[in-house]
Amino acid sequence: MRNRCVVASLMCAAFLPAVVAAATDPPQAASSEVRELGPGLHLYGGGDVNTIVWTGADGTALVGGWGDDAIAAARQVSQAPIRYVVATHWHPAASAGDAGPAAGATLIAQDALRTLMAAPHRDAETGQLVSAAARGALPVITFDDTLMIHLNGSQLDVLHVADARGPGDVVAWWPAQNVAHVGDLYDPAGFPFVDLARGGTLAGIVAALETVLSRADDATVIVPGHGPVADRAGLGDYRGMLVAVGRRVAELVGQGLTLEEVLAAEPAGEYERRYGGGRVAADRFVRLVYGDLTRRR
Repeated sequence: MRNRCVVASLMCAAFLPAVVAAATDPPQAASSEVRELGPGLHLYGGGDVNTIVWTGADGTALVGGWGDDAIAAARQVSQAPIRYVVATHWHPAASAGDAGPAAGATLIAQDALRTLMAAPHRDAETGQLVSAAARGALPVITFDDTLMIHLNGSQLDVLHVADARGPGDVVAWWPAQNVAHVGDLYDPAGFPFVDLARGGTLAGIVAALETVLSRADDATVIVPGHGPVADRAGLGDYRGMLVAVGRRVAELVGQGLTLEEVLAAEPAGEYERRYGGGRVAADRFVRLVYGDLTRRR
């Protein structure tokens, strides 16, 4: 019954208003330079994770990655102490090096991310064996659903999106600057990874993106976990692609096709030109969607 509910949710989502992605050219690669996004906000697009550097009279906060490269980028913007680091999602590269705690910062994350970091585990996307984080490198402040951070004369809203890509996914939103960091929920150049083993679902990613779309306008700056910044239209295209591929796979599953038969039908083929340049290939994404829709819950 739960499987049918998931299939139905994806089928119904196809009729919600959104711009469906066309097979257009993929976006250009992100620059590693530090660039201004709005008052007090700068984007560091180098390394493996996009990081927003939030600066002002109260100090500096990093949102996204917190490796040595992100800390060095923050120093290009301000010499003020790095007080906080907000994790938008889990990826081993996000914390490469001496991380936020080594810079005297307080690490903030959703509850599930601290649990994941506290024990040795294998990263589902890369297969990399990750050691348990040292006690001093674990998040100090955690939250369940939402968190508001008031710093530098503005506010950051942090919203947990459950059952999406993986444990601890959040959307970080600065209302005054109209900027959102959506982590790995969105990749302008690639299909998403879904951590099925830890509760990730395609329907959860779609629901998370729809939450962002409902709040965004044409001027909103959308920062993904990787790649160039985007806007509401680009995010709407991505949501449309996810729904379309999910619906096609659901239809094939409903016809009783095997995984090999579903792959042969190329349900994501229409979108490979635009989203085929990321870390997740079309076939792997289809395998994940198939596994999501057919697993026991």
